[in-house]
Amino acid sequence: MALSRPRTHDFTCSQEGQDYVIDLLDSGTTGYMTGLGRGVKKGDRLILKRNSCLEIYQVEQIDYYANPSGTWVAQLVKAK
Repeated sequence: MALSRPRTHDFTCSQEGQDYVIDLLDSGTTGYMTGLGRGVKKGDRLILKRNSCLEIYQVEQIDYYANPSGTWVAQLVKAK
């Protein structure tokens, strides 16, 4: 089975608190994000717009849930 390359997912047009929820820790260097939709995998990067600034996080771990379908929780680390 071939490994897929990490992808970048753009959440800059998504609304925090409506489309996703993020809980940042350690002064924003790590955290957890809950979202909806398929396709986000370990190693992928997420681009977020927070306080008018772009921030990029890498998915360290992700778990998908069956109910509601497509719900996921990802452990994040700020990309360097």
